[in-house]
Order: sequence, then C-alpha cells, then structure tokens
Amino acid sequence: VVPKSFEYLTCPQELYFTDCINLKKLDAIYASMMDLRMLSFAGCENLKEMPLNLKNLSNIEKLWFTNCKKVKIVHDVFERLISLNILIMNRCE
Repeated sequence: VVPKSFEYLTCPQELYFTDCINLKKLDAIYASMMDLRMLSFAGCENLKEMPLNLKNLSNIEKLWFTNCKKVKIVHDVFERLISLNILIMNRCE
C-alpha cells in the first residue's frame, strides 16, 4: 500500500514505482495529483489493483507498466484519459 503521506505531494508531474515488490495495490490517486503527466510501474510484480479513480487523471500523457505480471486493469479505466498518448504494457500477463 502506498504511504498515506502521498496525499501531501503537491502537483507532481511524474511518479515512478520501480521494483516495489511488496506493492499490491495503489489505494488512491489523490486530488493533488491531477496534474500528473507520467505514471510508471516497473518491476512491481505483485501489483494487482489499480485505483478506480485513475480514470480521473485527464492530464496523464504516459502510462507505463513493465513486468507487472499480476496487474488487472478494468477496461473503462481508459475512458476519460483524454490526454493519454503513450500506453506501454511490457511483460504483463
């Protein structure tokens, strides 16, 4: 689980999760992250769930999953990602 202190991040534009083997779910994308442009998960082998409010990140341009073998993404999560230009899913089952 991502630390609760993430809600205090002010306007991050890029967020990278690398080799977070114990990360199983991302509970929330907080309101302060609405300016997020890049979200990357690499080597997060046990990541299973993405937050439902991921679809509220209308400014996100790049979404990257590498070696996230257990991740499940609900199809309608992309519905409102109107700025998404790049979606990369490498070695995800």
